[in-house]
Amino acid sequence: MGLLSRASNLDKAEHIPGLAFSDFINKHSLKICALLEKHASNYIVTNSVGFDAQSIFTATSTIDFWAGICKETGHIYNLSGSSLTPLLQLFSFNLKDSLSELSVYKNSSEQILICKEKLSEEAAKDFENIESTEHINNVYTLNSLLKNGSEVLLFNVDIEQAVKEVYQSENKDNSVNYDDFLKAVLNETYNRFTCIYSIPDTTIKSNLHSVKTVFITEKAYSTELIKNHIVLNLNDLFNEASDKLKINFVDKADSCEKIQSFLQVE
Repeated sequence: MGLLSRASNLDKAEHIPGLAFSDFINKHSLKICALLEKHASNYIVTNSVGFDAQSIFTATSTIDFWAGICKETGHIYNLSGSSLTPLLQLFSFNLKDSLSELSVYKNSSEQILICKEKLSEEAAKDFENIESTEHINNVYTLNSLLKNGSEVLLFNVDIEQAVKEVYQSENKDNSVNYDDFLKAVLNETYNRFTCIYSIPDTTIKSNLHSVKTVFITEKAYSTELIKNHIVLNLNDLFNEASDKLKINFVDKADSCEKIQSFLQVE
């Protein structure tokens, strides 16, 4: 069984000022990337897709470290071979094994983008307009997916206990703030639903540690099977802590109005 089909026109999203990070990911079809921002004397991951929780934690790094990696703003650094080696310490063992090249870009606001894909000039230009805004949901884009015989299942995914387990395992020297870490992992979780598993208008962040998400399938599946698929798809994010995820089936829906009510989109 597949998850909700990807929309065919995501890569054609219009460039707009104040681009949400999830819209930026979708526009440029990025699979593994992270946004790092200054926090005190460090850079920390604040938003990402394709990162595991351990890498979000270990990517915390000093401002001086990045001054040596990307000396100039507005320049794309494509790193491989020996030039890539210093960056590998930022990633978990699971993730670093898949990396042979990275692109790094620092924008005029001194935000840093790391991505596995080779960054295009167009993507770098859009990264200058990244803001902490959220994707604006329009549930009526889902109308075409609501066909006779389709099932619309509503779920809440709570990551709090899983995040706590990873944090307690990694935070040996109190180097990373828990609230910052939780927010970053929630963003990663949200981006996985809106950019990989599903499409943007099916998911929202419902609180500081949960997302609400909608699954539309062409035939009926048990809610337990869908839950298992959610856990499976989040397994590489949380690894051993995946069993701490709380995934609750909330209800079924048969219209965009009911989906809208569930997602609390105005």
